[in-house]
Amino acid sequence: MVEVCLSWYEIMLGGNTGVARAVSAMRDKRKLEEKRTDDSIERHIHGAISELAVAKAFGIYWSPAVGRTDTEVGDIAGKFHVKSITNKNHCCIIRPNDPPEFPYVLVLLDLPMTYLMGWIEGTEGKNPIFWREANSTNTLHTSAFFVPQRALKPMSQLTNPKNGVDFALQYRASLQL
Repeated sequence: MVEVCLSWYEIMLGGNTGVARAVSAMRDKRKLEEKRTDDSIERHIHGAISELAVAKAFGIYWSPAVGRTDTEVGDIAGKFHVKSITNKNHCCIIRPNDPPEFPYVLVLLDLPMTYLMGWIEGTEGKNPIFWREANSTNTLHTSAFFVPQRALKPMSQLTNPKNGVDFALQYRASLQL
């Protein structure tokens, strides 16, 4: 796990981006997958703040998608996707339409702190052992791959897409600035 402390300005930037995403989705009448009901402004805000935290940890400029989806191109630098949680016990949820060729980074939000909990390749995350059918008593999620945190790889095993340097080495060096 990697800790990333965001400034209040960074949190505001991520929050504003999340609101812009939610408003543009409403304006453009973009729909979620069938039966999915979690299209809230809060979801967009959490996602944007998590993306910003991962970009900060990697030292990569964050260029967020607003007014379009980034499912096919990745959330950060066109190299990986970010999933966010606010409960430390929740899974990394990979949906059937999420592309398998990207790594997925799971971020726990406890603002101003964020925690990069680990990552998994999309092909590994879409393993049938992680598949869960939708629960009729909880309409928040449709059927998806629920990857438990114990199945995630440590961040130290993820290479920085900016320069190919091992993430852990680069992150430790940044702390000495």
